[in-house]
Amino acid sequence: MTAAMAACAVTVDASPGALQSLLDSPAGITELTVTGSVDARDLFFIADKMPALKSLDLTSASIEAYEGPALRSLVRYNENELPAGIFAGSPLESVSFGTGRLTIGAAAFAGSRLRSISVPAECELGMGAFAGCGNLASATIGAATVPDGAFAGCGSLKEVSAPVAVEIGASAFRNCAVLGKFEASPGLRTIGADAFSGCAALASFDFPATLTAICSSAFSGSGLSEVDLGGCRALTAIGGYAFSKCAALRSVRLPASLERLDSGLFFDCNSLSTVELPAACAAIGNYALKGCGTSWLALPGATGYIGDYAMAGMDRLSDIYAHRIASVPELGENVWAGVDSPSVSLHVLDILYSDFSTAGQWQEFALMKVASADSIELSPRRQLRGRFVGNMLELDFGGLVTCEAAVYDVSGIRLAAAGTRGMDGLSVDSSAWPGKVFIVSVALADGKTVSLKLGRN
Repeated sequence: MTAAMAACAVTVDASPGALQSLLDSPAGITELTVTGSVDARDLFFIADKMPALKSLDLTSASIEAYEGPALRSLVRYNENELPAGIFAGSPLESVSFGTGRLTIGAAAFAGSRLRSISVPAECELGMGAFAGCGNLASATIGAATVPDGAFAGCGSLKEVSAPVAVEIGASAFRNCAVLGKFEASPGLRTIGADAFSGCAALASFDFPATLTAICSSAFSGSGLSEVDLGGCRALTAIGGYAFSKCAALRSVRLPASLERLDSGLFFDCNSLSTVELPAACAAIGNYALKGCGTSWLALPGATGYIGDYAMAGMDRLSDIYAHRIASVPELGENVWAGVDSPSVSLHVLDILYSDFSTAGQWQEFALMKVASADSIELSPRRQLRGRFVGNMLELDFGGLVTCEAAVYDVSGIRLAAAGTRGMDGLSVDSSAWPGKVFIVSVALADGKTVSLKLGRN
């Protein structure tokens, strides 16, 4: 013992099962530092017999295996393990661990009074390990996996750093209402169902290129204002309602690999004004864009099905561009419920005009013919215009005050760039460019950019 027992702060050098014998007045200790080694007997003694304990330092203590008389119904506990639920509801405000291998069991600190936590690199967390910690304000997570419900319901959690986590489990941060800063790993692969649902203060999230899965309702009801998934090339599907009810969401960039919009993906995102569907998107699920605030919609050429109420409540819609579609897509029930269809211009190929004009739900729009041979493409809001005439790319800036125009291939390699200040348009020879699909990006004088995707025969 290195401190007087009368003191509230105590340091003790322990051996397995001996901690109780080394502390004369455990009920009054508020700060405990343990060196040496302990086992489950000592850990349960701390949890059950030290009601005033606020700070626990296990940095220099090892946890040995235990086998013997039952402790909380179990006769064996593994080494390097904090048992499930051991400090649930405890008054602990601070706990420190060493840097070695450690397992923190399910709900080990759930509902405790921890104010901050640093999970070491070789740590394995159990489900709900820190769930419901109402005073927890910050967390640093060195583990590769953030398990299901790990921090769910931590109502004061403002900052999280998870720089190496490759997986974020279901409901991991659900209803962390003030979580405003999340540092994600550049190697993150999976975001589980409801992982950030109800995180109303989470205004931004860096989606790394390594992402392969965003599960259902992952960000439902979050505060995201922008979603950029353009670099997530391995992401072919996003779970239903993943970004539903995001009231602040204004723009979305989807990966080119996305093959469908699952049900309710952007359900009731009333501020969503910009969403460009990828060319590979063949189906739009039920309620996928219900209630979105976008004024225009460009349907990819692959679109073959649009589900029930998929576009319901899009009362700001003025234009639907369907001129890339080779046949009339099949529709579910009430796809455009609440949309003033006669006031919406539906742009279709002239050879499909008759088919659209006799198709249920489609025929209610103001049909506009687009000549089949017309290769003119329009950017969002119909500002930037471009087309290929032979190998010449012709750009019309539509009155925009521009600084520079650049052309990229679909992999992001820049093929050409030119200053455009004071110019109304630009003509560029594309004969040396490989491929058939290109992205034109034009920098505006106000610092914004306008982009356009178009193909060359």
